[in-house]
Amino acid sequence: MLSLLTLKNYLQKQQRVSLQQLALQFKEDSALIEGMLSHFIRKGQLRECRCEITACKRCPLQCRKQTVISFEWLMGT
Repeated sequence: MLSLLTLKNYLQKQQRVSLQQLALQFKEDSALIEGMLSHFIRKGQLRECRCEITACKRCPLQCRKQTVISFEWLMGT
């Protein structure tokens, strides 16, 4: 089971990581990890970043926009 300390150490080392990367790294459900991340956000140690990504204009698949959620560890915290 993932602990807050393990997650904190990983975030400090990586500095910026997506929710999907965290779920894969720790083999945990993203909802569980989001709940743990909210602890660090409340403490002012972590910032959530939402970026919209669109497919390239030449893409024949006409993909929809996707929102990528990533988290950035704030220096010195």
